[in-house]
Amino acid sequence: MQSNQTTSEHDSASSRSHDMVATTINFSGAKQRSVESKTRKRVLNRRNDLLTLIQLDFNSFDLFDLAPVTEYNFYIKNFGSQNSGQASTQCNDDAIEIEIQTDQPEVGDRWSQHPPDGAIACGGTTVTEDSPHLRMLAAMRDDSNRFSEFLVYASDIIDSSFEEALLWRGNKPNSFTPITSCDASTKFNTNIPYLHGGIVISMWVNFVTNKIQLL
Repeated sequence: MQSNQTTSEHDSASSRSHDMVATTINFSGAKQRSVESKTRKRVLNRRNDLLTLIQLDFNSFDLFDLAPVTEYNFYIKNFGSQNSGQASTQCNDDAIEIEIQTDQPEVGDRWSQHPPDGAIACGGTTVTEDSPHLRMLAAMRDDSNRFSEFLVYASDIIDSSFEEALLWRGNKPNSFTPITSCDASTKFNTNIPYLHGGIVISMWVNFVTNKIQLL
């Protein structure tokens, strides 16, 4: 009976020893946190009190001030005489109220186009059919047509000249005639259109270049 009671007391003492946990309290850290919290609250309260007393406002000022000057006054100031003053001015806007001596300005419209869509790339209200510009353009068009016709005619002449030069070189050694005034002969190409119905009045031969010119 006594041994059982001793065993139960020992078990209860061992269970209480297992339930006890050792804890450490940092009093200095708790005191530091308390001091910081009080300091933070004091600063916030001071900020709130100062915000009600401080008020920011806007202020503006001029760094540089220049009075407005008209174009005419600016011109007189820079280029006018030093010892004279402007008494009065006249312009065409005063023609309704007072008599002025200002001539009526000539006004005209001008236009231009780039790139040009046609032969005329510029014009205006004063440009008429008799203007030098239009006359020059018309003359250029006529000259272009005449130049094209000249090139066609000149190409035919050059073609025939080349053919005659080849015939002259090929027939010269064996084309002797009994005529005493010449030592060779050549045959003209009569298939060329511009030679039809024509009469050779005179002929000039260059023996250096073997070119024939008909007159």
